[in-house]
Amino acid sequence: MPRIDDACLESVIYLYQSEAHAKAGIQTGGTGFLVSVPSSKFPNEMYVYAVTNKHIVEDARSRTIRLNDNSGGIDILDTKIEDWKVAQSDDLAVIPVEISMANHKFRTVPERMFVTPEIVERIKLGPGDEVYLPGRFINHEGKQCNTPAVRFGNLSMMPTEPVQQPGGSMQDSFLVDMRSLSGYSGSPAFVFIPPAEGAYRHIHQGDIEVAGYGPWLLGIDWGHLASWSCLVYKADKKKTHPENLGITSNSGIAAIVPAWKLHELLHRKDLQMQRKQLDEERAEETSVLDYAASGEPEETFTRSDFESALKKVSRRIQPSQSDEEK
Repeated sequence: MPRIDDACLESVIYLYQSEAHAKAGIQTGGTGFLVSVPSSKFPNEMYVYAVTNKHIVEDARSRTIRLNDNSGGIDILDTKIEDWKVAQSDDLAVIPVEISMANHKFRTVPERMFVTPEIVERIKLGPGDEVYLPGRFINHEGKQCNTPAVRFGNLSMMPTEPVQQPGGSMQDSFLVDMRSLSGYSGSPAFVFIPPAEGAYRHIHQGDIEVAGYGPWLLGIDWGHLASWSCLVYKADKKKTHPENLGITSNSGIAAIVPAWKLHELLHRKDLQMQRKQLDEERAEETSVLDYAASGEPEETFTRSDFESALKKVSRRIQPSQSDEEK
């Protein structure tokens, strides 16, 4: 695995249950990250969304966003549950955020980095490929500013069958062997193919052949799978405990919602309409500002205007009959 691009780290945000918890760095909540969707009317403009798990904003009630500012400290954005857009059948939630490079230190993950089923097929993505997960290590997350810790692993299983979540819902998931921990839920998972490997997996983008790709956004971490062991009798290890008691432990397998599921949510009809309305409002404001900046239109005076005016003046100053003629 090469040196991680700082842009991936700067896309990470933290989520807490309240502003007080965010300021104190209380060890609850989860992780999120920032993505960008291009405007349909303004090619150089982007809409920025915070992304995390649905269970973070609903079950854990962690809706206060903490991100880094340009002074080396933090800024806190308190959000309302009704402003979050959640997926119907995926553990995903997004919310539009208004932040600026002038005040905040951040980067976004653009949609062009999202893994799609087509990319999976073209680059032969599969078990063994390297994955890294920047997120919130709650035991040492950074108090004065967000300082993500990166976990590393390998793709273990493709999303061929849904995985059952603790609440009982079924979630399409990549499985990654990387020992995910509590606090990393909502983190972006990136997949990277080293150049040496990429040389054998060519992908054509138009007329350009690219070898050695990444990182791509593989998806969003929603948690880790638990391993359950039933207690047994010391005398007879073949017999289980009569009350079926047992213990659970971290299996070391992280579950990742595929990135194309996030793309589906971001392009849901209500979010598309929201962006369209904002584009139209901005277009109107821009038109008004352009008109105001241009000032009053200058009047033009053509030759025909001059000749017409001259005739009018000539008629007005035409001398009347003189006293002598009278």
